[in-house]
Amino acid sequence: MKILLVFVSMLGAVCIGEILVRVLPLETSFSKYDLKWEHWRLCKAGGADFYTDKLSYHPDIGYEKPEAYKEIQRILSENKDSFKILFLGDSVTHWGAYVEYFEKLAKGDYQDGSIEMVNAGTMGYDMSLVYRYLKFRGLKLQPDLAVIQFNPNDFVSTPVIIKENDSWFAYDRREIHRFLSPFLFSRSKLYRTIFLRAMAYSGLHDDYKNNVKEPLKNIKSLLGKHGIPFYVLYFPPLVEEKPDWAEKFHRYFYEIVYEIDLWPHLIELVKEHPVSSLEGISYDIYHLNDKGHRIAAEVLFRRLSPFLASEIKNKDKFKGKGK
Repeated sequence: MKILLVFVSMLGAVCIGEILVRVLPLETSFSKYDLKWEHWRLCKAGGADFYTDKLSYHPDIGYEKPEAYKEIQRILSENKDSFKILFLGDSVTHWGAYVEYFEKLAKGDYQDGSIEMVNAGTMGYDMSLVYRYLKFRGLKLQPDLAVIQFNPNDFVSTPVIIKENDSWFAYDRREIHRFLSPFLFSRSKLYRTIFLRAMAYSGLHDDYKNNVKEPLKNIKSLLGKHGIPFYVLYFPPLVEEKPDWAEKFHRYFYEIVYEIDLWPHLIELVKEHPVSSLEGISYDIYHLNDKGHRIAAEVLFRRLSPFLASEIKNKDKFKGKGK
C-alpha cells in the first residue's frame, strides 16, 4: 500500500509539474541554446539539407534511412521462407558496397529467395543509434542473423537527434545523450525543460568507452533475448593518421570486447586478411574504397559460410543448394 501511495504521489507530482511548465512562459526552444550537430557542419554535401533529404525523422530513434524500413516491410509482406540477414552500422555500411559484394557471394551459393538481406546502416550512426534502430525497427524483421559494423569513430560520433518544427537538432555531450528519449523530449514539456537546461549547463565529458560499451551491451542483450545470432564486424583505423587517438580507441574497443564477452561474435578485418594486402583499401581513416569493400565482403563471407550452411541445412524451409 505504501509503495502504491508513493507511486501515485510521484505520478501526481510529475503531472502537476507538466501542467506548470506548460502554463509558465518558459523558453524551451532547442535553437535558443545554440545546440548544433557538428557532423552537419563537417558534411561537404550540403550540410543539414543533405541529411534531411536523404533521411527520415523518427521520434524514438532520432532519424533513419527510409529505404531500409521499406525493405523490411516488403520482406514481411511477401511472407517468404527466407533466411534474413540484417546489417547495421554507420556510413561504411550505409553506402554498403561490402554488403552488396557479400550478397552476391552468398546468393551464388543458394537459390534465389533463400536469403534476404536488409542494409539498415545509416550515415552518422553510433552504437546508441544502432541500438535504437534495432529495438524500434530491426526486430520487426525477425532476422535470422544480425551483422553490426563498428569502427573507432563510433566512440565520438552522432548523438540523438531531436526535431523541432522543420529543423533537426542534436547534442554531442555524451553523458547526456545516451539517456535522452526523443519520444519524451518531443511530447513532454517538463522533460524537455529539464534536459535542455542539463544540456546547456553540463560540461563536456570524455567517457568515450562507456558511450560504446553500454549500447553494445544492450545490443547483445536484446539480440540474445530474441535468440538472434550476431557478429560484430570491426574496422580498425585504416590509415596512419592520428596514431595516439587511434591507439586509444583501438585499446578501448578490445577492453569492451573482453568486458562484455564479444570474442565469439567478433570478425576483425585486419586479422582475417593478410596485412600486406590491406594497403590502398581506404580513402580516409574510416572509409573503405572499392578494393576495401571487396576484401571486407570476402572476409565476412569466409567467416559466415559455415554458419550459413549449418543454419540453412538445419531448416527445412530453406532450399539452399550449397557449393
